Amino acid sequence: MSGTELAISEEVNRLGRSFPSVTLITRFRTSDEALVELSHRLSGAKVTFNTRVSRDGVRSGDNAHKTYHQALHSAIKNGAMMVDLVSPNFDSEAKKLQNIAGQPRSQGQYSYYSLDPQVSCFLNFTIIEYAARNPELWIGWATSRVHGIEQPAFRILDKDVISYFRAYHEALRFK
Repeated sequence: MSGTELAISEEVNRLGRSFPSVTLITRFRTSDEALVELSHRLSGAKVTFNTRVSRDGVRSGDNAHKTYHQALHSAIKNGAMMVDLVSPNFDSEAKKLQNIAGQPRSQGQYSYYSLDPQVSCFLNFTIIEYAARNPELWIGWATSRVHGIEQPAFRILDKDVISYFRAYHEALRFK
């Protein structure tokens, strides 16, 4: 495990220990388990703020990854708005989503912003906002899928924590 991978793993584990044990947080044992659940949640998304930042590529081709991408495509086609922050190695995947949003029958919107390719250590996250229920923050699933580290992932419902990450997403976008 490289120094960067170890730092990311330690940060996710530190965050997991720092959260109070309340119903506002759901802990998933593995990133794949979280990814499948996240994929199901996308069907009801109104707005999604996402990050996919890594110096390396992403683990792909498995069933969880395919389910996630099908859910993304479907959510955008069915009217969801998605704002993605990506590192340059995800640009081609982001362009595919932009093309889906631009199709005549698509009701959704997709925009992405490329971040500095020199990002060393980054905790990826996703915020899902719904029309009829409280928003959710997902952390940990993307990091382990990118770096091959298996670690817990979290779904957080605390409005203050979500607001913090929402502001962070916006600050990165307009940096």
